[in-house]
Amino acid sequence: MATSFGLGADYRHASNIVFMENDKDPWHVGTNSIAAVGGINGSVTRTLAIGGAHHQDLRFESEFDSPDVTKARAFERARI
Repeated sequence: MATSFGLGADYRHASNIVFMENDKDPWHVGTNSIAAVGGINGSVTRTLAIGGAHHQDLRFESEFDSPDVTKARAFERARI
């Protein structure tokens, strides 16, 4: 994670950053649920959507979306 996304970096002065991973993404690095990374008020986070493909969380909703992709979209909307 630290190599790919710089999660070892100092995020104390950052806010509202979401590192989203989808497990079917060929560049998937690997996390296990929403976990605080840091930042102002813990607002720098990472999350993994099981059943999601590359950028699927950014595409239009579909009846074929996995529950995790649906949750990821809701999480991102709440952050925005």
